[in-house]
This record gives sequence, C-alpha cells and structure tokens, in this order.
Amino acid sequence: MTTESVTQKTSGLNKINIILIGLLVIQALLMAAVYWPKAAAGKSELKLEGVTKDNITALHIIDAEGKEIAMKKTGEGWVLPEMGDYPVDESKITPLLEKLDGFKTNRLVTRTKESHKQLQVADDDFARKLEITTADGQVHTLYVGASGGPGATHVRLSGEPEAYLTGDLTSWDINTAPSGWIDNLYFTLDKDAVLGLSLKNSAGQLDFSKDDEGNLVLNDLQEGEEMDTAAANGLLNRVISVRMSRPLSKEENPAYGLDKPQASVTLRAKTDDGSQTYTLLLGQPYGDQDEYVFHASNSPYYVLVSNYIADDLSQKTRQDFIKKP
Repeated sequence: MTTESVTQKTSGLNKINIILIGLLVIQALLMAAVYWPKAAAGKSELKLEGVTKDNITALHIIDAEGKEIAMKKTGEGWVLPEMGDYPVDESKITPLLEKLDGFKTNRLVTRTKESHKQLQVADDDFARKLEITTADGQVHTLYVGASGGPGATHVRLSGEPEAYLTGDLTSWDINTAPSGWIDNLYFTLDKDAVLGLSLKNSAGQLDFSKDDEGNLVLNDLQEGEEMDTAAANGLLNRVISVRMSRPLSKEENPAYGLDKPQASVTLRAKTDDGSQTYTLLLGQPYGDQDEYVFHASNSPYYVLVSNYIADDLSQKTRQDFIKKP
C-alpha cells in the first residue's frame, strides 16, 4: 500500500470521527434543550409575597391527623374564634408572625410533583398546612413537611410544583394544640387570701377552714382524729391554680353536665373590701382525650381540664384528709 493511499484512508477515518463527535454534541444539545429549559422556566425561590407580620389577619392550621385550629386578629388582639374568641397569648403568636414576615427561601429541592408525598408537602399528605389570610383578603397556603436534616424543613406553596428547604420554620412552630397558643392558667387565687373551702362530690360535702398556722382543717374534726395537713394543703394547691387543656366556649351546653356537677368547690377569700366567694364546677367527660368540662364563676369561659384534676375533686373522701392511726 502506497503512502498516498494510507494518507487518504487516515483522512477518511478522521472525517468519520469528526462527524460522529459532531452527532454526539448535537444529541447532547438536543437533550439539554428538552430538559433544561423546563427547569429554567420554574421558580428558584419561594416567597410569601405581600405577607408581613402586621397585615396578617387570620391563620388556619391543619396537621397530619386532621386536627386544626383557627386564629383571628381583632381590635383587641388575636383570638380563637371557634372557642368563644378566647384570647391568644401574644408572646406565643408573635414569634410565628415574625417568621412569616417576608418569609422566603431559595434552597430548591425538587420541581417534581411526584416528590411531594415523600417530602410531606403534598396537597393531601403534609405535616402542617398553614393558611395565611392578609388584610387584602388574599389567602396564602403553605405546606410544611418533613425534616430535611438539622435546621432544615421542607416547604411548598400551594399550586406550585417546587419544594424547598428552610431553616426558619418547622412544623413545631405551627402546632394545632390550643395549649400552644394560650395562657393555660385558667383560675388562680392567692393562697394566703383563702379563708376556707368546701368540696362537694358523690361522697358528700367537706368543709375546711384555715387555722392560725394557715393550714386547712376540717370543720367537723372529731376528738381523737388528726388532720392530714399535707393532703388538705394538696387540695388547696390544686384548686387555687387550675390549668386548662383548652377553652370550649362562652356558651353553656347541657352536654357539659354542669347542672349536676361531679364535683364543686367553693372558695372563700378575703379582699380589700371584705371577702369574696368563688365556685368551681367539674362537669362531664368531653371528647376522646380523657378531659372534663370545668367552669369557674369568675370566668365567662367553659374549659377542659385533665383527668388528674377531675380525679382529685370527684374521688376525694373525708378519710383522705385524716391521718391513719
């Protein structure tokens, strides 16, 4: 084979290689044209447009179990509209409002709808669904999902395919338990102001007065009986500081069972003007959380308390306050 023929053959191979390389480049460009433009057309930032802490007028939170809570801004502050407009604790809602003020993140995770369930930001599968209403009537729905690692939570705006990570908001920040948004102290009374109390339940009525040392003593204490001061003071401590699970309403309901209470407590307390009487009523079990209806005469609200409080009031007998020989 002559040198000229070898050169021609090599030249032909080089041309073929160049053509093949060119085809590969064209193929790569076509693939990029098919896939990359779609991604480029999507958003690269999640932002709550027009949302500030001052123009938020309502919040509605739903959790993964379907439990929900609504909060509304009024002229007197934030309230729970479905619970008799019970006041929201400003110190508990302000941190959330500040986090939502201009909330944004550019930590893009996915643009595929198929990933939403896995990240718990799908329309029907989420850790939290937060509906934010602003003064202009706009409702912004934010899905808050699973953790993406330390200091990272998945979030997505309703109607958008993009999901992001944020370190500024977690599902714990937007829980549905009313106790997470209110001051749970429902009834309180200065212990030193108490003059005496009466407890009435199915076992009868017990009347107590304070002795010179400030301890509760049964009015009908018999000769030979010794008062269990610790038990009596335990009862006093229980009724002068009652914490609720959640408020119910301002309207009495026959289902509350307060017309025939399981227990009632009457507290007599001294005031600057003389004395005042407070009545505490324990009603029926309510709901499926082992809670009981409760009402204090100085409050317009009917609330729920734990079974521990209910048991202390409804099951006490006289013998519980007498020392065993």
